[in-house]
Amino acid sequence: MSSHHEVERTYTPVDPTEEVELPDLVGVGEVTARGHAETVELEAVYVDTVDLRLTRAGISLRRRTGGADEGWHLKVPAGSGRDELHRPLGRPSSPPPKPLRDAVLAWTAGQDLEPVATIHTRRTAYDLVAADGRVLAEVAEDETRSVRDGTVLEWREVEVELVDGDEELLDLVEERLRDAGLRPAAVGRKIERALADVLPEVERPRKVRRAKPASRVLHARLVDQLEELRRCESEVRRSVPDAVHRTRVAARRLRSALRSHGALLEGDVAERLQHDLQRLVRTLGPERDTEVAGQRLAELLDTVEADLVVGPVRRRVRTELAARMREHRAATRAELASPAHLALLTDLDRLVADPPWAPAAGRRADAVLPRQLAKDAKRLAARLGAAEDEESLHRARSAAKRLRYAAETLEPAFGSDAARVARTAKELQQPLGVLQDTRLTRALLLEVAAAATAAGESSFTYGRLHAAEELAAAIAREEAEARWRRASKRRKGRALRLG
Repeated sequence: MSSHHEVERTYTPVDPTEEVELPDLVGVGEVTARGHAETVELEAVYVDTVDLRLTRAGISLRRRTGGADEGWHLKVPAGSGRDELHRPLGRPSSPPPKPLRDAVLAWTAGQDLEPVATIHTRRTAYDLVAADGRVLAEVAEDETRSVRDGTVLEWREVEVELVDGDEELLDLVEERLRDAGLRPAAVGRKIERALADVLPEVERPRKVRRAKPASRVLHARLVDQLEELRRCESEVRRSVPDAVHRTRVAARRLRSALRSHGALLEGDVAERLQHDLQRLVRTLGPERDTEVAGQRLAELLDTVEADLVVGPVRRRVRTELAARMREHRAATRAELASPAHLALLTDLDRLVADPPWAPAAGRRADAVLPRQLAKDAKRLAARLGAAEDEESLHRARSAAKRLRYAAETLEPAFGSDAARVARTAKELQQPLGVLQDTRLTRALLLEVAAAATAAGESSFTYGRLHAAEELAAAIAREEAEARWRRASKRRKGRALRLG
């Protein structure tokens, strides 16, 4: 499956009834020449769920014929642009290719995909070229016609897509286009324009302030992290680096919000969702743990003198890690496609769409939320104070994460006070995280050493690496204790509470 990152801007005439001639863009920034213009006829059939989940999330999934890149196209928001994935056309009656269906499963939750609009475009496109021959951007003039349920809509637009240029070039091009009578399109995607009359209006975020209802603070966090969870899940299915880790973080942040502020919700909905989110985090844990241990082990090996690496150590490590990662990746993908996980996504959707608020949710945020955060701070203090071994320190790390994420939830309303608590919790979490990483690496080293010994290989190097990790663990533990003392003494513990 081929893919690339797309950064483009779309423009329409200020006066749609007037013909606007595109200005000469040679001389804008690094542009020294304009490529040959080519005109093609394109037809794109867009598919979506019945309730248009993809379109509402800024995602486009279409089967396009005509032009040099005909085929199935999936575009998912990423950073300042979109990641675009391609698959071959297949037969006209075929459903979207499975890799593309899987990539949007976090949004569809298994709902069927069906055609929602057909868009015809007559496109005249040309390149903007630099002096050294680099193609900086492509400019496309589109005459577009959408057909949906017998309704026809026509419009003209101009797209400017970066190739080897940067966003500074886009800014300069935009100035020239504005001078010619064009403006940034109010709706950037063709499918949004085609479905404008049936898409629900985007609800403006309500102000989140400490004097506003506590429900607004929690709701904003849930909406934000649910969307983050979906984006990261999609990246897991596309094998984007670090996506499993970010998926777990988003799930943990959702769970933390529900644990710390579950009293704002009626019934047992918060408890049930916490349980399901915990299952997700635990199921994805082995892949992430193996990834962390593997990275740490590779870094350790790079510090060992060549004459102390006895036997095929690197090959053995690669072999053992690859076998584990295959198993864990399969488990991760099975979990994300499971009925239980799709049900979790549906339940989270229902929660953010219509939260069952308890009476406390209507009270001012500053009258409710600081007390809930204080409970998380007390939990962290109790666990750190009682910690004696690595397992109990790991539980203290979990409490530090919970406090950090709870404070992050409050940041939009409480500003620097909440940011200070989150920052302090992160500082405490960091050495405890290193300690946990060494636990994972030490356990992996014992397993790899056992496999090496069984194969008649020397275990000398693994022993040295294990000793190095034991030392790293001791240093991390000392650092965690020192940071806790500093945090406790800082203005009598104010670093761990609001106010």
